[in-house]
Amino acid sequence: MREEGVVVSTMGAAACVRMQPQGGCRSCRICVTGSAGERLIEANNEAGAKAGDRVIVEVREGVYLRAAFLVYVLPLIGMCAGYAAGTALWSSERAGFCGGGVGLLIVWAVVRRCDRKIARSGVPVHSIIKILPPGGGIHREGS
Repeated sequence: MREEGVVVSTMGAAACVRMQPQGGCRSCRICVTGSAGERLIEANNEAGAKAGDRVIVEVREGVYLRAAFLVYVLPLIGMCAGYAAGTALWSSERAGFCGGGVGLLIVWAVVRRCDRKIARSGVPVHSIIKILPPGGGIHREGS
C-alpha cells in the first residue's frame, strides 16, 4: 500500500512522516496519533528525503496480513482450542467456557510478547520510496 505524507524530521536513515488519516486508519494502530488527529510514522528514508518534503510511503505487503492474523485469527483459534480442551477433559460446558478463557489469555500473552519483540527490533515497516515535487494534489495508490 502506498500513501502520501510530509516528512517532519529525519534521524539518520529514518524519517518521521506525517500521514493524512484515511478510511482504514480509524481501526489501525500502526501509526502514532499526534495532535489534531495527525498520524506519525517512522519510515526508512531510502529516497533521502528532508524535512518538509512531500513523499510517497510504502508499507511492506505482508505487514497488514500478519497483524490481522495476530489480532483477529490467533485469539479465535486459542479460544476454540481452549474450549475444546476444557470440554474434552472435564465433559462440561462450564469447563469448556473456562478453557476458552484460558486459551484466550495464553494467546493474548503470546501476541503481546510478539508485539514487544517487533517494537524492540526498531525496524520500520514503512519506506519512503519517492520524493514528490512541491505543490500538486494528493497522490494515492492502492495495494
